[in-house]
Amino acid sequence: MRRVFGICCICLMLCPLSALGQQGGSKPNPTAVIVDTLPTMLNNTSSLFYWQGGLWTANDHGGLVLYEMDTLTAQIVRQLPLLDTLPPFSDMEETVQDDHYFYFGDFGNNHMQLRDDLRVLRLAKTDLLAGIFHFDTIFFTYDGYDPTLPGADELPVTDYDCEAMIATADSLYLFTKQWSSLQTTCYALPKEPGHYTAQPRGNADVYGLVTGACYRPSQRILVFTCYTQFCQPFIYLLYDFSGTDFFGGEHRRIPLSNFIGTQIEAIASADGLHYYLTNEHFSRVGITYPAQLLSLDLTDYLYAYLHPDTSHVGITLPPCGAQRFTLSPNPAVHHVEVTCMCPGVVATLSLYDSRGCLRLEQQLSAHSDTCHLDVSNLPVGTYLLIITTADGHVEDHLLLKN
Repeated sequence: MRRVFGICCICLMLCPLSALGQQGGSKPNPTAVIVDTLPTMLNNTSSLFYWQGGLWTANDHGGLVLYEMDTLTAQIVRQLPLLDTLPPFSDMEETVQDDHYFYFGDFGNNHMQLRDDLRVLRLAKTDLLAGIFHFDTIFFTYDGYDPTLPGADELPVTDYDCEAMIATADSLYLFTKQWSSLQTTCYALPKEPGHYTAQPRGNADVYGLVTGACYRPSQRILVFTCYTQFCQPFIYLLYDFSGTDFFGGEHRRIPLSNFIGTQIEAIASADGLHYYLTNEHFSRVGITYPAQLLSLDLTDYLYAYLHPDTSHVGITLPPCGAQRFTLSPNPAVHHVEVTCMCPGVVATLSLYDSRGCLRLEQQLSAHSDTCHLDVSNLPVGTYLLIITTADGHVEDHLLLKN
């Protein structure tokens, strides 16, 4: 992911606010624990997967090489270069697999351009292990997206970016990274070589940018790595859905307490409770974070779902869930009602614009579950609402002002 976006300057002001989520007596937002810094050759890590008992990653550009990492040191223990026989690619954002093939998604589209060469490259695992690198190609376009038609330059091209993909028994599913709407749309694509139009299968308001996916079909769990337009990382958790109706089950948006600027890119899990993530090298407006391997424990959020008939000693679920507040309406025109789902909470609500300037600040008292923010005089745009409770819990919510 190489797009440079101006509003990251808010990082300088909001990093101390993000750190508040690690204080206080109640359970804060989870933190992705840093395993270690990745070697510089993995600065553009964009995918993560388990294979042959190891954890592997690949970069989004600069040549397709598969790297196996040591999960204790984040160092490279093995690499398989595929560049010599691979057709030139533009933006290889995701790597997934089934029992027989690897699928490499060359569909990154975040440079405000109209790509007409979107594709997924397929490589048989038997060929890879034998040192034979013959790639089949799944060419595609999105339903409603045709760069060759008159007026195509007026398409919302940034809503046809994609960095997340999963494989099921009979199809590939792509999840878009929509810069303007902050949603994600699921598109279905056949797994066989050919030319196709990817068909929409639903969408979700994630209020952020989806960058990677981990799919656990037997457990009916799908986890997205995401970050907001302010570079605040979060996890979007989908579970208890039926078949491939991924948006038809439970949804949960889980902000991470990691500092703003941690540009999460990929995720993988071996058991559905414990996850590894990678973030790519980030350097903007004087802030630099190296590429890193991280671990994340989602036991608090998924153990009861995966083991409904057992108890989990030592784990205390956060009261009222990790997200305590809701915003309505969003987008807003005149006012926003912030509602607390837990009674008796005292909180400070701080609204920042895209330049990091504090535009509104109000208090939520223990005697009221709602607070009204008057945004009628604010310019149209995207805002970040930071909610800090008296017990140290911190939530961030994107607010769209129309």
